[in-house]
Amino acid sequence: MARQPWTAPVHLVTRAAQAVLPGDGVEPAQAPLWGLGKVLRLEMPQLGGSLIDLPADVDASLATALLGVLLAND
Repeated sequence: MARQPWTAPVHLVTRAAQAVLPGDGVEPAQAPLWGLGKVLRLEMPQLGGSLIDLPADVDASLATALLGVLLAND
């Protein structure tokens, strides 16, 4: 990735990868993706983008709205 010309930001979206409040459930398969996103941000800041963790019970309208915001990024 570092050697390729990159013009679009990299956004990593997970679901329940991080506990926000005590007692929040975490999806074990999502947590490593969040860690990968942190490493990418540190090792390759030129990629830009963001890390977004949605709640486990996210509804389709929120996911659709988020997709619209990410695609509208100039």
